[in-house]
Parts: sequence; structure tokens; C-alpha cells
Amino acid sequence: MNAHPTDSLPAYVLGALSLGEAAEVAEHLAACPLCQAEAASYRATLDALAAPDLPPERVKRRVFERIGLDQDI
Repeated sequence: MNAHPTDSLPAYVLGALSLGEAAEVAEHLAACPLCQAEAASYRATLDALAAPDLPPERVKRRVFERIGLDQDI
């Protein structure tokens, strides 16, 4: 792969490329710090979206108590 696979990086990070395409991108990433950094940025964004910070259970309990709802809803 001669060119940077910029358009393929998001799909690569999501695991949405075919095996052949993923292998090509992985090979390029092994030798390209620029694309490694871009892929890392996509991974960080994906991780942030996948694992939102949730309030502690005690906060949920207090909110439900205040609005008069059963916590099992």
C-alpha cells in the first residue's frame, strides 16, 4: 500500500473491513507513525463513546426518590 489509508482507518478501527483490506491497513500501520496516531485517535473516540461515565448508584437512587419513582422502572 503506497498511499495512506486515511479513508479506511475508521472502518479498520471498528473492525468493519474485509480480512484482506484489514491486513493491508495493518501492514501500513506497522510502518507509518502518522496513520498510527490517527488510528489511535479514532480508538480513543470510540472508547469514549462506548463507555460513558455513569453517575454512582447513590445518585440514581436520590434522583428517583426526589421525583417519586420506583427504582425498578
